[in-house]
Amino acid sequence: DPLTAAVPVPDYTAALGRGIRGLRIGVVRELKLDGGADPEVRAALETALGVLTSLGAVVEEVSLPLIDLAGPLFVAIADTDSAAVQYHRLRAQPQDFDSSTRTRLLSASLLPVGLYTRAQRARTLLHRQMAEALTRYDVLFSPMSARPALTIEEETAPMTTKDEVVRRQFAARNFTTPWALAGLPAASIRSEEHTSELQSLRHLVC
Repeated sequence: DPLTAAVPVPDYTAALGRGIRGLRIGVVRELKLDGGADPEVRAALETALGVLTSLGAVVEEVSLPLIDLAGPLFVAIADTDSAAVQYHRLRAQPQDFDSSTRTRLLSASLLPVGLYTRAQRARTLLHRQMAEALTRYDVLFSPMSARPALTIEEETAPMTTKDEVVRRQFAARNFTTPWALAGLPAASIRSEEHTSELQSLRHLVC
């Protein structure tokens, strides 16, 4: 893999039994769950933070003001890049793409280069905010979604309203895309205390 650094890897498993006393955890304020979140997901998040605190971690809120733009920035950058890669195929064999993907890529191909450049600059600023936060905290903490995972039936059901599109296609991106956009490693941890068969997840970013 040309993108993998050829550097020695320390024995990171050696620290697994040392506990987390003194670990500094920054809870991203802008990604805290509001009143529209699933109550059990919100409760599971608070329980997790309580456990971390009881184990000696220092848990504090941290603000990343640009993180609210991560979803739109990701779409502007990723869809535009994909549209450029698939340019010829989109025009020669449009039937190879499902209607939703075809619409997204064709729309992205019309994005002015000036807006694409601004999105990339905003991405850099967002990365700087996260990098600065990680100088004060060992990890950043956020939910992965405001609700449990969709069932297969819900995931594959036709989307007939704008609200459904926003809920199913974009709502989760607000929680997951910031870390991919900034190129930061994020671990998704399953919540064991959720009573639903579809469990919630949370992120630890370092």
